[in-house]
Amino acid sequence: METYQRKPHRRKSVAIAIAICLAGQISLANNSLYEKGQVQLDNKEFQAAQNTFAELVSAGKEKQDMALYWLAYSQYKNGQTKAALASISTLASSHPDSRWLDDADALKIEIKDQTGQSLNIDDEEMKLYALNSLMNSPSERSIGILQRLLAGNSSIKIKHRALFVLSQIDDPQAFELIASLAQDSANSDLQKEAINVLGISGSVESLSVLTKVYRATDNDAMKAKILHSYMVAGQGEPIIALAKSESSPTLKKKAIHLIGVMSKPEVLLEMYRSPEFSDYREDILHGLAIGGGSQALVKIINTEKDQSLLVNAVQKMGITGDAETSKKLVAIYKENNDGEIRKAVLHALFIQSNAKALTQIVKAEKDPELKREALQKLSIMGSDEALEFFENILTEEG
Repeated sequence: METYQRKPHRRKSVAIAIAICLAGQISLANNSLYEKGQVQLDNKEFQAAQNTFAELVSAGKEKQDMALYWLAYSQYKNGQTKAALASISTLASSHPDSRWLDDADALKIEIKDQTGQSLNIDDEEMKLYALNSLMNSPSERSIGILQRLLAGNSSIKIKHRALFVLSQIDDPQAFELIASLAQDSANSDLQKEAINVLGISGSVESLSVLTKVYRATDNDAMKAKILHSYMVAGQGEPIIALAKSESSPTLKKKAIHLIGVMSKPEVLLEMYRSPEFSDYREDILHGLAIGGGSQALVKIINTEKDQSLLVNAVQKMGITGDAETSKKLVAIYKENNDGEIRKAVLHALFIQSNAKALTQIVKAEKDPELKREALQKLSIMGSDEALEFFENILTEEG
């Protein structure tokens, strides 16, 4: 690593760094930390991810239940199973209505299975084993049992599993039952699960049913579920068509997001340039970021005249995270004197956990505000390079 060179007024720089570290004067949006944590998980930096999600939990703000789940997951992947179970317990007790409880329960079972801890077998678990057995039974008998179960008073968990088992039976009667449930708006829970099952199937018949339900319903939540099922089925064309034709802003944004998930940057770039999507350009930028559309983002950055969109595009470059993107961000910082754009670069480098680039900026930057911004981000990154940089500051005499 390059050694930090001493410069005049060094005492003031040390004072700034220590104040940042000790006082914690860090003003970053929660979303930035969530993005950073996810990038760290993708990179298998489990200790770093654990630190990031622990910080979000301690902040005690919105989405704390989601932060607790990802903290537990990070702890589990980091080999801290007791801590992970404790985080799951905290999630269950402090957020009893959280949508993350099912995921947390599944994670708890996985942890206990791995560590050889036995769980009591209750009636519901017995039913789950019984349902699994139907996949090896004659289809006619199995379908009848499943049909009665789905019409009865069993828990939604059991019914969801019954639908899955039904989807594994290669029989026209089984498909017709699933299709019927997908079109039955009287039971929205089962309808959504049936739509999920059809998306996983991805057959021509399943897609035909999904299209029929989409056209028939005026329920935006159900339409969003169908859009997601198209994505699961690997069907981009209906999503693209609906992104262009939908009048609902919510559904239009959902479709744009899914196009990003499916990594179709050329489609999103075309939309970005179209006046028809002028109100959705921020959504398109996010779609490009999550879909790895770094080249499309560069094209937008090179031509965009709107300051707000330009700053947004630079920030989103951080989510893509590849080496070429890092080089481009550093080049943007050096070539641009606009303070807001430079701050956007710092944000993007922080999301990438690019301590090397931030350290170099701190060493070269003359603007106190930008230097302080880079220092703030470095001080919470937890990387070896950042730690060595601050260690040099704290141990240097003078």
